[in-house]
Amino acid sequence: FDRAEDESDIVGERQWKWLRDACESAPQDTDWFLICNGSPLLNEGPETKPGHFKKTVGQATRDGLFNILRSNDAWYKKSILLSGDLHYSVWHSVDDELYELTASSLTHSKPWFCCKCWFKYLPIEAYTKYKEYDRNGANKKSEPCKKNSFGLLKITKNKFHFCVKDAFGYSYLGVVHKKK
Repeated sequence: FDRAEDESDIVGERQWKWLRDACESAPQDTDWFLICNGSPLLNEGPETKPGHFKKTVGQATRDGLFNILRSNDAWYKKSILLSGDLHYSVWHSVDDELYELTASSLTHSKPWFCCKCWFKYLPIEAYTKYKEYDRNGANKKSEPCKKNSFGLLKITKNKFHFCVKDAFGYSYLGVVHKKK
């Protein structure tokens, strides 16, 4: 893998270059950039060792993404981050401008073979990365949906609507965001 040896940055230099080149080569009239990652980018988990966090990426990865997106105001305001791997659904935002939408598994909000104590929801008491790293982190989130669910994202030219639906069709986490 092209990544930091200590895995503090899960994205390598070639991948960062590819993302920047993809943004730069996009037509000027691009409505939205959808940036997908298997692990949450804005969620803050407890630090397990310096630079490594449970249930999220390291700060180096978050910093790399913000460096690219903030280098062009249009990229930042037109980007939507999509992720998973939390066993619950939630959205995070940075100043109500950049959103990360995280969807749980439709079939297992927690693995069926685990006792409840293994996968506890880890509440975020305060967003520290936003303050400590020059706004390179979230400062707002929804309440989590801990049900088996799937994410639904509807995008129009100037806004998006995100919600998650459970197996019975009930909706949770509804957020509508209009481009500024």
